[in-house]
Amino acid sequence: MEEKKGKILIVDDVAQNIQLIANFLKEDYELAFALHGKEAVHQALQNSFDLVLLDIMMPEVDGFKVCEVLKNEEKTKEVPVIFLTAKTDHQSIKKGFDLGGVDYITKPFNGSELKARVKTHMELKRSKEALEEKNRALLESNRIKDKFFSIIAHDLKSPLNTFVSLTALMEENYEDFSEEERKDFLQTMSEHSRQLNKLLNNLLQWSMHQRGDMKVCPEELFLKSVIEENLKLYHQEIRRKKLRVETEVEPGLKVLGDPSMIQTIFRNLLSNAVKFTPNRGEIRIRGRLEQEVVLVDIKDTGVGIRKERIPHLFRLDQVNTTKGTNFQQGTGLGLILCREFVKFHKGEIEVDSQPDEGTKIQVKLPKKPVFSPEDLRENREDEENENTIGSF
Repeated sequence: MEEKKGKILIVDDVAQNIQLIANFLKEDYELAFALHGKEAVHQALQNSFDLVLLDIMMPEVDGFKVCEVLKNEEKTKEVPVIFLTAKTDHQSIKKGFDLGGVDYITKPFNGSELKARVKTHMELKRSKEALEEKNRALLESNRIKDKFFSIIAHDLKSPLNTFVSLTALMEENYEDFSEEERKDFLQTMSEHSRQLNKLLNNLLQWSMHQRGDMKVCPEELFLKSVIEENLKLYHQEIRRKKLRVETEVEPGLKVLGDPSMIQTIFRNLLSNAVKFTPNRGEIRIRGRLEQEVVLVDIKDTGVGIRKERIPHLFRLDQVNTTKGTNFQQGTGLGLILCREFVKFHKGEIEVDSQPDEGTKIQVKLPKKPVFSPEDLRENREDEENENTIGSF
């Protein structure tokens, strides 16, 4: 992509001087001209310039006054000003720098010097702007992460508090509870421990992904086996809520992918379907191959999502705590991971939902995605060493 030409305003009350400067710079920059101070200020405020070449000795409004005005205007205060002058006395030079000028070019002009100084200050301006943009992006990233981790801390604290409270209650008053009450307590503790484990696993994988440590070790995976393995994780909750789960996957359908990432995708999607589907609801899972793309639909009869919320589901800066049908906490991190891992496999994920009518999520994965060499892991032992809570 060709770099956009910088825009320079040349200000001098002598037209021949403007023409001379233009001859040196016209090939490399987009130029505009002003023959007096008032016109220079007007043009600078009406346009966006990267640099101003400003003559000092002009009638009515001299270059010093023009510079002072520009440095006091929000739009132009960061635009570099290089003075053009025959005045080389110390007092004039100091005044120019005090007013915000960045350099002096003396008359008569040396073409090579003029071009070199202009190039230097244009590059400095671009570097400064790039640094400022990176700083803004970093501040925004830190703001988003601060918000995100405050939500994570809250969602970790809630099940931990429940776990601690119930264990203390049973320890101190064990004999006062019936066998049925103890089973209820244990079931609640089990659900909260699974919730914590899922959140911590998601955090671990998200952290690795943010560091760029996630690599793929592709294997051919039977889609039906992946789905069945992950459904087993939520067997107790499915049975307790009396959910009807239907799975229809084409026999022998395989997908090429990293087992850990593929498992994470479907673990999170199925977890959400179970979490947000009310008692006696339905979850339907369908997998098929269309034009070398594996399509997986997960449709539930859950609480649904407002259409205006759907575009924000996969954005870290829009993460908010949500609650399932049994008030389980949810951060939305799982969906963000799903999208990142699906994209990693050159696929897509789409959401269709209506409040109180359920949600349908479709995952599209190329049957045989092409991974770049830097994305590949040499062997699975590396991943097993990294995929522990201790490395987080």
